[in-house]
Amino acid sequence: MRSIRKTFIAGVLSAVISALLLGSSATAAPQEDSVEIAAAADIVRIATAEVGYKERANNCNKYSDDCAAWCGMFARWVWKKAGVTKLPPAGYGKAWVATYWAKWGADNDLLKRRPAGTRGGNPKAGDAIVFGTPGSLNGHVGIVVKVHSDGKLTTIDGNLSDKVTKRTIDPKTTTTNGGAVYGYVKPKF
Repeated sequence: MRSIRKTFIAGVLSAVISALLLGSSATAAPQEDSVEIAAAADIVRIATAEVGYKERANNCNKYSDDCAAWCGMFARWVWKKAGVTKLPPAGYGKAWVATYWAKWGADNDLLKRRPAGTRGGNPKAGDAIVFGTPGSLNGHVGIVVKVHSDGKLTTIDGNLSDKVTKRTIDPKTTTTNGGAVYGYVKPKF
């Protein structure tokens, strides 16, 4: 009886955490894998703790030894620290280029495209949000930390105004660094 009670309590806690993180009703939570919910909570917690961090001179930052545009460095660092097992490769021409995230996500069956003119794409807390089209050097990547019931998103972005910034956006209309929201890359645990 005690193990049944523990299982029930764990299920209820997962539902509550899912509803808080994903901005959805608690009825959707039982379908979610509890490991992924906990890992998404870790991504959100780690990213949130970094809000306000400012880069040093010349784009130097604590997320990599490379001094360059660092939104991708930040997103990869957060995922790695949260225990994501499949990460985009570090470096120039790879995870340091924001739009590479979409190509990498597509190559690994982790990309969820946002249909043009919509707020769709099924983003979830913990996903990387990619602005700009693959192959373009214009773009940006951040971390989704909350999906609101109206389809807007709260994100935490590295290298936005030279710091880690939390903001709420409309994925249908917001552009960053010359790119519209292309889609979302889900973390693999």
